[in-house]
Amino acid sequence: MRRWDKRFIFMGLTALIVCILAISFNQLLTNLDSVKEFFSKITSGLYSLILGLFIAYLINPIMAFFEHRIFKPIGKKLAEKISLIHDKERFTFKFGRIFGLIFAFAFFISLMWDFFWLIIPQIYNSILTISEDIPEYVVTVQTWFTNVLKNNTEQVQWINNIVDQATDFILNFINNDLIPKMGDFLKSVSSGVIVGVKFVLNFVVGMIIAVYVLFDKELLAARFKKIFYSMFSLKRANAILHSLRKSDAIFGGFISGKIIDSLIIGLICYVLMLIFDMPYPVLIAVIIGVTNVIPFFGPFFGAAPSAVIILMSSPKQLLLFAIIIFCLQQFDGNILGPMIMGDSTGVSALWIIVAISIGGSMFGVLGMFLGVPVFACLYAFTRYVVCNILKMRGLPITSEEYVDIESIDTVTKEIHHFDREHPDYGKTRSALEQQKRKAIKKARKNAKKAKREELKNEDKNN
Repeated sequence: MRRWDKRFIFMGLTALIVCILAISFNQLLTNLDSVKEFFSKITSGLYSLILGLFIAYLINPIMAFFEHRIFKPIGKKLAEKISLIHDKERFTFKFGRIFGLIFAFAFFISLMWDFFWLIIPQIYNSILTISEDIPEYVVTVQTWFTNVLKNNTEQVQWINNIVDQATDFILNFINNDLIPKMGDFLKSVSSGVIVGVKFVLNFVVGMIIAVYVLFDKELLAARFKKIFYSMFSLKRANAILHSLRKSDAIFGGFISGKIIDSLIIGLICYVLMLIFDMPYPVLIAVIIGVTNVIPFFGPFFGAAPSAVIILMSSPKQLLLFAIIIFCLQQFDGNILGPMIMGDSTGVSALWIIVAISIGGSMFGVLGMFLGVPVFACLYAFTRYVVCNILKMRGLPITSEEYVDIESIDTVTKEIHHFDREHPDYGKTRSALEQQKRKAIKKARKNAKKAKREELKNEDKNN
């Protein structure tokens, strides 16, 4: 009787929870605007914290480099030479951490300074020059096409119409959208206000949070581990920590590696543009470097507008520019990228394209950039779960072992492989089924024929 009471209590609690969830979901749908406003307030309140954690995540690899490669060895030598230091390990750690943090933030701030006060004004001036010289560029392009297609007047006219339409679109975009926004931004930068005082305050608070997070990152990680081991079983806590470490390795390796890779590609592009005396070297180098952070499609996104700029200003250099970009991408894809990032995602090219497509359709350019590491984390988690289940069932875990598997015995778990020397090996399932149906049909036909002959023989004998 007691067991039935527990069962009814469990069913009643389940029904109550389902009703509460249904009512909550209904209220959520009816008051969606209020919910959005509530979460936007929470997000704006936590903006400094989120920004600080993001800055800390970006600066952590730089700080680790300065700390472990430069300042920890210096601190160790100082601790050995100064006899007044009793706890030499603590001194070495503190010395490396403090100076690593200082130099990492100095490097980060110098990059921000160079970008906002040196690169952006040059890009702005380049865009102004392009907008002023576009009529001359249009005449140059049309003259070049006319000389190339002397005997095809219809094609020349068609190309000239396309060039005129593209020119109107570019001029409208530059004069009405791009230049006013960049002008307002530069005015705000020159007056010392970047998108208002609130952003500056949030950025400063975020930098302070990043300093504290990086200085005590081991202690913060230890406290989160305590929480996980107190809330979950040991097996589940170990699995969570393993997933977090794997996600950190994927995200950290991909994001920091891709940023460094894109900076190097942008600098190389800038140097090559200067060597070959091509127009707008800063603008084109920034376009190539920024779009390079997008995996797979990034080089195409950067090369297209850059080629248009080169075509308008100097059509004869277009082929040379295409060769430079091709060589740069080959160098990045085959040498620089693997050397910096290695196989940080562990995802094949097919899934990278899928991740970029889904991320781009949902979240735009940011989704195209973060879609690959997010998908890689989901892929690694799924692979971890699948491999653990296969281990529990005593089955092989590598994909190569399943290539030639025909079936697995349900009792003995013995693996049956396809016979490679069999004439039917390599055929699709539909082809094998079709061949089997033909064989059965032929066998039935032969059986009917044999039966008819048998009946004829019996009639003759009678």
